[in-house]
Amino acid sequence: MPAQDKDKLIGYGLVQPLRRIAGRDFTAAGGSSLVKSGIGQILGTKPGELPWRPSFGTEAEKYRHRGLPDTSKHTMDESRAQQLGTDIAAALTQWDSRVDVQECTVIKSGSQISCRVSWTIKTALTGSSTLSGPYSVEVVL
Repeated sequence: MPAQDKDKLIGYGLVQPLRRIAGRDFTAAGGSSLVKSGIGQILGTKPGELPWRPSFGTEAEKYRHRGLPDTSKHTMDESRAQQLGTDIAAALTQWDSRVDVQECTVIKSGSQISCRVSWTIKTALTGSSTLSGPYSVEVVL
């Protein structure tokens, strides 16, 4: 299937973060770029932030400083990292039906926590579970 046809199946819309193009409209994209933007939006939204959809997003924030007397340091151990990865994969599956999460890895570097997500784009319209991919993105949490 040509890339243009795949983009039509996936859609076309505004990407996050909203950016204006030299005095014109906001940046828009289709295909994998639109899906990547959606993943960033899901990972960057805490449940309760959107009043019209209070359960949308992930609770990644609660993993950063859970139960620590000194919040300048985090103690993200291996089991918490695995649980965070599981929670992120579940949120992506719940909130974006186009995404088939292949792998979700939590990366700890000093006081920074990020998540590397590998995914494929799926659709029932093609008769195949995978429309395109695999893709990968790393998001700082």
